[in-house]
Amino acid sequence: MQVHIIPSSGVRISRTPSGWLATAVLVLFACAPMTAKAQSPCPPPDDVRIDPVPDLTVPAATLVPDDACLPNPDPDPHQRRKPLAYFDHYAWRAFIALVWPAATGQRGVPDRTKKLERVGQTGVPTVFETFKADWETFQEGTAPSAWNEYHALMTSGEGPCQMARPGDFLLAPVSKYGTNHNIAQFGMGNVTTVLVSQNRRFVRYLGAYNEKLFNHILGRQLYLLENVTGQEISFPVGSISVKSSWVDLTNIPNRERFHRREAWLVDPLSGACKKTVMGLVGLHIVQKTLRRPQWIWTTFEHGDNVPPPDYVRPLPPAKPKRTFTFNDGTNVLMPPPVPEEYKFASAVMAHSPPRPININRLKPINSDMDVSRNTMETNYIWRQALRAQNSVWQNYQLTMTQWPTLVRRPDVPGDPGHTTPGFGAPGDHSAFANTTLETWPQTDINRGCMACHNIVRTNDFVWALLKNAFSRARAFDQPEPAIDALKSLLREGLQ
Repeated sequence: MQVHIIPSSGVRISRTPSGWLATAVLVLFACAPMTAKAQSPCPPPDDVRIDPVPDLTVPAATLVPDDACLPNPDPDPHQRRKPLAYFDHYAWRAFIALVWPAATGQRGVPDRTKKLERVGQTGVPTVFETFKADWETFQEGTAPSAWNEYHALMTSGEGPCQMARPGDFLLAPVSKYGTNHNIAQFGMGNVTTVLVSQNRRFVRYLGAYNEKLFNHILGRQLYLLENVTGQEISFPVGSISVKSSWVDLTNIPNRERFHRREAWLVDPLSGACKKTVMGLVGLHIVQKTLRRPQWIWTTFEHGDNVPPPDYVRPLPPAKPKRTFTFNDGTNVLMPPPVPEEYKFASAVMAHSPPRPININRLKPINSDMDVSRNTMETNYIWRQALRAQNSVWQNYQLTMTQWPTLVRRPDVPGDPGHTTPGFGAPGDHSAFANTTLETWPQTDINRGCMACHNIVRTNDFVWALLKNAFSRARAFDQPEPAIDALKSLLREGLQ
């Protein structure tokens, strides 16, 4: 049977799907709310299938897979991209489970009586948005509240958002590096950058943790810097960390195409706080699994972020027929070096956000033809299924899945030599960066997700501990050498 796949770019691809099998694995659960720990285990390897139509029904769609499930025989890990379809399938399943509408009164739990958010809906809290946020977890001078509680310094009537109350959605910074921290992409000093959308608004970033990961931080007091430095940390299997990127939707066209939430924002220049309707533009999902202790790293973006590969830029004086959230649709390309005004230190000293520039995807989403199903094809299949439900999530796409090449080897580092995608063969051009979360290092695999987090391998690849943990010494205005050491580590690791 010949199947024609038309990815989101509009390019028509013909493929005989020899590896696409239609066997469905049906697992019956009660339709009552699930516990926060419930996941979907892999079936026996002989039963692993990637069905031609994604399962978007309850309960299957509400369960995060506990690992990427590979068939028997396991695809040769040294052929790197051969298992791609299975990891991309895992990524989409995890994404759908985490963007499912959240239950009321229980963090990290889907409401199985609801359906996926429809186009045009707004204010639908998702599962990942009820995870414990950075600003709740790492607070100056105090321990975080328990998992299912919402009490925090930022919602106590104090601080920059005095009107914010427990349970409100805040795109708020952790306080360690001041009220500007949540406009900064990863890094410090001169290696830290900001991103501005075409409506001249700063992109906001928010990290958060599932119950397993958060309770490990809470139980071992890893919110204190003295409990982080000088020891090796290991999070339990099933830990999930997310990082999301959001844009102010003021004057953004086609707002109905975005997942939207009303959020409290702190103005990074004036310090004022107000509620604003924000749109999700990027989402990292990182999970530690039994077979992959270096975690599985996956990232999604909104399809309107930047021009697709087949976009034809108009030649002047013609006007562009389409604009994007981070690109005006003209033939002006992304500047190769980071503009000075996009460096964090410069941006926060200015009187207004820097001028918008055009952002491009510098490495395309995987479209290799030597795999059973490439990422563009997987995206098309899932987005078509979501389109049939008129779900807003049809407008999002998987950019990349990255994983450790060897299984059950916690002794192996997470550097590009041991990951997929890694250094790869000549011509390996697949994307390994999210244009909203790693805007500038899109072409350097040594600054990709796993390579960057490999720098803090002794902290189980979790940067947030060193970056955000509170120091009792700092509370008394005493020197904090760990912060200086962290800055040096960053600069050395990212050079």
